Amino acid sequence: MKRFAILTIAMSGVSMLGLTAAPAVAQETSGIQEIIVTAQKRQESLNKVGLTVAVLSGEALKERQITSIQDLTASIPSMSYADTPTSSPIITLRGVGFFDTTLSATPAVSLYMNQVPLPYPIMAAHGIFDLQRVEVLKGPQGILFGQNSTGGAINYVPAAPTDTLDMGASVTVGNYNTMSEEAYISAPLSDVLSFRLSQRVQHASGWQKSLTRPDGPDSRNGKKRVYEGRLLVDFEPSDTVKFQLNLNGWKDKGEPQAAQLVGFNVQIPGFANPDVLASPLAPADNTAADWVAGLPKRDNYFYQFSLRGDIELLEDVTLTSVSSYSRLKQHESIDWDGTALEEQLYNPEKGSIKSFFQELRLANGGANRFRWMIGGNYQDDKIHQFSWYRWYTASTATAFGIQGDNIFYVDQKIRSAAVFANLEYDVVPQLTAKAGVRYTHAKLSTNNCGADINEPYDVGEIFYGAGNYTPGDCFPFNDLGETINGVAPFTPGRFIASEKDSNVSWKFGLDWKPADGVLVYANVAKGYKSGGFPSIGASVWSQFLKLKEESVIDYELGAKLSLLDRRLQINGAAFYYDYKNKQLRARTNDPVWGWLDSVQNIPKSTVKGAELEVTAVPIDGLTLLASASYTKGEIDKFVGENAAGLSGDFAGSAMPYSPKWNLSFDGQYKFPVGDDVEAFLGGTVTYRSKTISVVGGAENPPSATPQTFPLYGIDSYTLVNLRAGVEGEHWRLEVWGKNVFDKYYWNTAYPAFDTIVRYTGMPATYGLTVGLKM
Repeated sequence: MKRFAILTIAMSGVSMLGLTAAPAVAQETSGIQEIIVTAQKRQESLNKVGLTVAVLSGEALKERQITSIQDLTASIPSMSYADTPTSSPIITLRGVGFFDTTLSATPAVSLYMNQVPLPYPIMAAHGIFDLQRVEVLKGPQGILFGQNSTGGAINYVPAAPTDTLDMGASVTVGNYNTMSEEAYISAPLSDVLSFRLSQRVQHASGWQKSLTRPDGPDSRNGKKRVYEGRLLVDFEPSDTVKFQLNLNGWKDKGEPQAAQLVGFNVQIPGFANPDVLASPLAPADNTAADWVAGLPKRDNYFYQFSLRGDIELLEDVTLTSVSSYSRLKQHESIDWDGTALEEQLYNPEKGSIKSFFQELRLANGGANRFRWMIGGNYQDDKIHQFSWYRWYTASTATAFGIQGDNIFYVDQKIRSAAVFANLEYDVVPQLTAKAGVRYTHAKLSTNNCGADINEPYDVGEIFYGAGNYTPGDCFPFNDLGETINGVAPFTPGRFIASEKDSNVSWKFGLDWKPADGVLVYANVAKGYKSGGFPSIGASVWSQFLKLKEESVIDYELGAKLSLLDRRLQINGAAFYYDYKNKQLRARTNDPVWGWLDSVQNIPKSTVKGAELEVTAVPIDGLTLLASASYTKGEIDKFVGENAAGLSGDFAGSAMPYSPKWNLSFDGQYKFPVGDDVEAFLGGTVTYRSKTISVVGGAENPPSATPQTFPLYGIDSYTLVNLRAGVEGEHWRLEVWGKNVFDKYYWNTAYPAFDTIVRYTGMPATYGLTVGLKM
């Protein structure tokens, strides 16, 4: 499994922009070419879809060297990204996301590979290669994409098999000893069978530098060793029957990013370890960090099998079946605290996810006056997570005299079933009425345990009494006031529970086309994010109780205008989200460990904002794209404890990870320099305004604000990426740079046990990519 395919092929080349963040366009000599998307699970022109959708073509992904979800944020308006210690990316759209580091945490922005779910964020850590496009749908997408899409949905559309031989390869070299290669081959095997095989390998040396070990074998961290592959097989025995098999996966044997120490927040004053307090704070340098020697480490893998079948049962009525099985395995050693001491280690952090999905749907053709789609799906997930805690130098361990290791593990099962219907009716040629509904029923169960596994059995004996603890017995105690599963109140034991959820998502809308090239749409939609049992370290059962479902009603008004003979595209939208029980990261004051991560429901919150995106081709060869989004997310009602461990009334506080302003500009000019040879120059400038990582932080602190609170803010920043190159019919050469001015910035900040840490963005990176294509 060291490589999914050796040498096979890649695209890097030939063609120019399918550009963009919103109209997803490709440049022609005559202007902006319309793009076909599947945002509503049927092929449609993007300019005729009454939704806010941002799209990047495969060519734009390659030209801008977009190889990760984090890279996408530079080109997608109102999209933000945050790192976590456990490799699960946090994606936010329009200020809506869900920050949780556990494997079982379901997202607020759902992810798909060609409409096949990637139901947990860590599954989407890789996979952005050899794609036809990326579609980003904003706002609740519960009707067609199900729950857990209150913020939106992201769909990776892979490049499809071709009916003629097509192959290519590219190699990239860059700083930090970066070496990557990407390759593909696509060909017919017969008149009814074709395939596409693609792969990518990425290697790089560590880019982080230890503050306490400037030299030596443990002085660098952040090594990259990623292997990815995808096989698509199309079988089309007749004009009315088509199947596609998709086998894809990745393996990551790199090193997780280390946290950057920026402050201290001692949980039990008077018991702080002096060596921890003497640890050096990081300077304003993306590469500066610290970690325990020999850590961090990562050995994760993911694979997915999916089969899609489209069968035309009647004239213009198609049955579609989508079946998939996804498997993820995690094995990491993580240092959370930003020091070179064992203040908060997860060594190891292990887990696995098994997910089965089946969808059946019937739909008529898109050319009908009345368009309908009905269907249902079923999903069965099993999640296991195991954490081995080492925290010898934390103030909590010192106060309680704890010297041994602890483990926490959880097994969860989630089964859900849904039925849905989506309807569109052209009242008159210029006016379309839309409606949709989905009913979802889910059953969730959990089995949580925390235990001591080596002497001295400090924590176990706190609950069981000195000399009475048996290694492996679960020590969190029942504080719920009644006997549950044979465990009496105030008695330690295993927490086992199951609950059911059900909800109804709906939407209504109107699309108005007053003239050719003009679309105005108005939508009202309600969506849900499922509740869940937290997978956290705890000493009492109340910390394991299930969260309530969150719900949102989205009111949205937008327009799309194609002007000046398709040389100008303007897209705009205004939106208002009314949230109930929003799930946000918080802290719980555990009686043994002190302040621990938790997730709480915010009773009421709102998000409002607007977006504007402009694409222009003023002259042949020159494409300009500009976008701006304004988002104001605000907590309307919440009394409790935030993620920094501060209690209070947080009404009026800003929503975490929700910058008010996101601005982006991309320009590219392509011009001939010889026979069949063209050169290009391009660049992207991205601005993010300041935001916060915890409720009540930095921008809107409560009255009792500790001095450390500003450390939970995330400053504004501007990044500049540049590219230039030449290309011929069968080759391409590009030089590129990201964050070329080496701007210091970070995308998250959070408290460990006694420290406050940040996760920085990448420093300046640059490289050369050479591609060949048949």
